[in-house]
Amino acid sequence: MLASFRKIAFKLAVLAGVPVLGVLLLSGQIALSARDRARTADAIGSIEDLAELSARVTDAVDELQTERALAALSLGLRDADPPDPALQQRVDANLLAQERKTDAAASETDEFLATRDRSRLPQRLRSDLEKAQSSFERARKERPEIVSGRASLNSVLELYGNTNDALIDATAALRGLSEDGDMVKGLTSLVAIMQVQECESREHAVVSHAFARGEFPPGLYRYLVTLVTEQGVHAAFLQSFATTDQTESFRRVLQSPGSLRASQMLDRALDVTEGNFNVDAGDWFAIQQGKVHALAGLEEEHAERVRRIATSKVKQTRRAVRYSEALMLAVVLISVLLAVAIGRGITRSVLSLAKVAGQVQRDKDFSLRAVVESQDELGTLTHAFNEMLSGIQDRDRELGSHRANLESLVADRTIALSKRNGEMRLVLDTVEQGLATLDKNGRISAERSRAFDSFFGSPAPDEPYFKHIARGNSELSMTLELDWSQMTEGFLPIELALAQATNHIQVGDAHFALGYQPILEGEEMTGALLTVSDVSSEIVAARNEALQKEQFKTFARLMKDRSGYLEFFRETRRLLEQVQLDQFDSVTEKLRALHTLKGNAALFDVTSVAEAAHALEQALSNAAAGSEQAARDNLTSAWEAFAGSILPILGEDLGERYEMTRSELDQVVRVIREGRSADLERLAQYVQGEPLRKRFERVADQLRSLSQRLGKSEPAISVSGGELRVPPERFLTFWSAFAHVVRNIVDHGLESAEERLLAGKPPRNHVTLSARLAANTLVIEARDDGKGIDWAKVAERARASGLAHHTRAQLIEAVFAPGLSTTNVVSETSGRGVGMSAMLEACRALGGECTLESEPGQGTKFTFTLPLAPTPLSRRRFPPASSFSAGDDLLDEVGGGR
Repeated sequence: MLASFRKIAFKLAVLAGVPVLGVLLLSGQIALSARDRARTADAIGSIEDLAELSARVTDAVDELQTERALAALSLGLRDADPPDPALQQRVDANLLAQERKTDAAASETDEFLATRDRSRLPQRLRSDLEKAQSSFERARKERPEIVSGRASLNSVLELYGNTNDALIDATAALRGLSEDGDMVKGLTSLVAIMQVQECESREHAVVSHAFARGEFPPGLYRYLVTLVTEQGVHAAFLQSFATTDQTESFRRVLQSPGSLRASQMLDRALDVTEGNFNVDAGDWFAIQQGKVHALAGLEEEHAERVRRIATSKVKQTRRAVRYSEALMLAVVLISVLLAVAIGRGITRSVLSLAKVAGQVQRDKDFSLRAVVESQDELGTLTHAFNEMLSGIQDRDRELGSHRANLESLVADRTIALSKRNGEMRLVLDTVEQGLATLDKNGRISAERSRAFDSFFGSPAPDEPYFKHIARGNSELSMTLELDWSQMTEGFLPIELALAQATNHIQVGDAHFALGYQPILEGEEMTGALLTVSDVSSEIVAARNEALQKEQFKTFARLMKDRSGYLEFFRETRRLLEQVQLDQFDSVTEKLRALHTLKGNAALFDVTSVAEAAHALEQALSNAAAGSEQAARDNLTSAWEAFAGSILPILGEDLGERYEMTRSELDQVVRVIREGRSADLERLAQYVQGEPLRKRFERVADQLRSLSQRLGKSEPAISVSGGELRVPPERFLTFWSAFAHVVRNIVDHGLESAEERLLAGKPPRNHVTLSARLAANTLVIEARDDGKGIDWAKVAERARASGLAHHTRAQLIEAVFAPGLSTTNVVSETSGRGVGMSAMLEACRALGGECTLESEPGQGTKFTFTLPLAPTPLSRRRFPPASSFSAGDDLLDEVGGGR
C-alpha cells in the first residue's frame, strides 16, 4: 500500500509540474514574440534605417530627374532651327555638372546599403534595388552618347525612367519591412508624392525638348498626354493617404505663381501640336525646375514623417520587450509558488480517495465513504465519489426491481426509441441539404430529408435514385447509373470511382451539387449517403460575374481600337446570320464558318459567344439534331445578349472611317491649295485604302492576349510593311479568317523559356508580321521561331485520315485539309482541324494562295499571296509633299495607275 501511495504522489507531483512547464513555455513565447516585433524592420539594421533608406532614395531620384531634364533640353537644342551654340554650351556644361551630383547621390545610397546584409532584405526590395543599380549603370554608359547628341529622346526617357521607376518601386517595397499601419501609410504617401514628382519631371524633360526643338517629335505628344493623365491619378492617390497638413502643402505648391505659370506653358504645349509654341525653352526649364524642386521638398517632408514614425515605433517595441521580460519572470515565480501549494492539497485529498477506492475494490463494500479533506474541486470530487458509491447501492436495488418487471422496462425502452427516431426525423426535415440513404442497388430508402423531396418529389417504392432525380432525362439517368455501377462493382478503387462520379447536374433551370458518402462492410460498398445541394444561385452569380468581366474587356478593346471592333462586330454578325439560316453547302463549310466565328470572338474576349460557338461545334460533331438546334439557339441568345450590351455604346453609326498620316494630310492640303482637282480625286481614292499598320497592331494585340489566356509568355513582335494601304472591303474575310493563324502560332508554335534555352534560343519567342507588294499582288507573311511542325505526327494523322502523306508537299496539303489536327484533345482553342482549312478557303476566295514552310525546332512561316483589286491603292510609302510638282502623275507616285 505504501508503494502504491508513493506512485500516486509521484504522479501528482508531475501533474502539478505540467502547468509550471506550460507557463514557462508561454512566457518564453511572449518574450520571443516581443523580440520578433523588434526585428520586423531589422533586415537593414533597424527601423530607423528604413526611414534613412527612403530619404536617400528620394535624394537619388531628385538628382536623376534633374539630369534627365538637362539631357532632354540638350538634345532639343541640337535639333533647333536656328541653333543657339552659346545656349547649347551652357546646357551641356550644366549637364556634366549635374552628372557628378547624380553620381554622388547614388554613391551615398550604395555606401549606405554596403554596410547592410542585403540577403536579409525582402525579395521585392532587393530585386528593385538591383534593378535600379543596373539601370543606373546603363545610363552612365549612355551619357557620352547624350552629350554628343547621338542619343534619341526616347532612349533618354527610357534610361532615366527605368532607373527612377526602380528606385520608386524600391521605396514602395520598404512597406514589406513593417506591418505597422502608420508606417505603411507614411511610406504609401511618400511613394505617391514621388510618383507625382516623377510625372512632373518627365513633363519637364519632354516639354523642354519640344520647346527647344520647336515641335514635338513623333509619338512625344501622346506620351505627354499620358503623363498628364497619370499625374492626376497619382495626385488623387496621394490625397487619400497623406495627412491634412501634407495635403495642404501639396495644394500650396500647385497654387504657387511658378506652378501656375508652368501649367500655362504646359497648356500651351498641349494646345499647339504643330510647333510655333512662342515659349522660351529656358524660361520653361527654370520655372518647371522650380516646381519639381518644390515637390522634392514635399518628398523630404514625407520622408521625415516616416523617420518620426519609425523612431516612435522603435521606442514602443523596446518598451514592449522590457515589459514582456518582467511579466515572464513574475508569472514564473507566482506559478512555482502556486504549484507547490496546490500540489500538497491535491496529494492529501487524492491519497484519501485512493485509500477508500482500494478498500471498495478489495472488499466490494459500497457502504464505505471517503473523508472530505477540502472544499475545493477535489472536495467536490470526493463528494461525487461518495455519491457514486450511493448510486451503485441504489442501482443494485433497482436491478432487483427491474428483474421482476422486465416487460414494463422493454415497453419504456421502445417509447424512448420512438422519441429518438422522431427527433431524428425533425433533424432531417430541417436541414437545407437533400439527404437520402441508398442501398447497393441505388434504391432510395425512407430515411431522407424533406429538402430531398422538395428538390425532386417523393420517389416511388424501390425506385433507383438515378432515375428519380433525372426527372425523365435519359442521358442524365444513364450517366448517374454508370457512376453508381463503378462505385459498387469494386472494379475500381472506391476513391477513384468517387472522384470520377458526376458531381454537378442540371434539372430544368435548377443546378445541384452531388456528393456520396459510402457505407462499407469491410472493403465492399453496400450503400451510400447521397447529399444534394442546390447551387443554382452560385451558378447564376458566377455567370453574372463572367458577363461583367466580358463587358469590361469589351469596353477596354472598344476604347483602344474602335474601328477594329466595329469590323469584328459586323463580320461576326454576318457569320452568325449564315449559321442561323444554315446557308451552307456542306457540314465542312458550316464548321469553317463556325470555327472562324468562335476564334474571332475568343480573340476579342467575347467569352460567352465563343463558348456558345464551341458548344455548337460539339453538337455538330456528335451529329445530334436536337442538341444541335438547342446549341444554335443558345448561340443566338448569347449573341443577342452581347449585342444588346454593346450596341448602345457603338451607336447607330457603324459605317466606315478612314485614317490618314500627317504626311498624307499635308499632301492633301497642298493639292487643295494648288487647285489640282484631278490629283485631289486620286488622293481621295488613295486614302480610302486601309493602312496595314492597324491590322498588324490588332494581330499583335491578339497574339499577346491569347498568350496570356493560355498561360504562355508574351512573344516579341516585329512588324514591317505597315505603311501599305489596301482596299478595305476586299480583304475583310481574309482578316476574319486570319484569327486561325494567330491561334495556331500561340497554341502550336510558342515554346516555354526552358524549352527555348535547351534548344539554344533566346528565352523569349519572336513573331514577325510583314507585308509587301509584288507584281500587283499583296504578300503577307506570319513567322514564328518556335516549335515548328511535327511532320511525323502530320504524316501519321494524314495516313489515318486516308490522305496522301509521302512527300513534304503532300503533308502541307494535309495541314490545310479539313478535319486534320495534330492536337489530341479538342479545346476551345484548337483540335477540330478546321482553322487552317478556313484560312485556305479565305485566300482562294480572293484568288490567292497560302504556302507553308516549317522545320521542327526552327519555327513556321505562313505566306499569303493575294491579288489586289484591278486598281491597287498603294505600293509603297506615301511620298512627302516636296516630291510632288504641278505636273506629276499623282497615282504613279503613290504606286497606283488607271
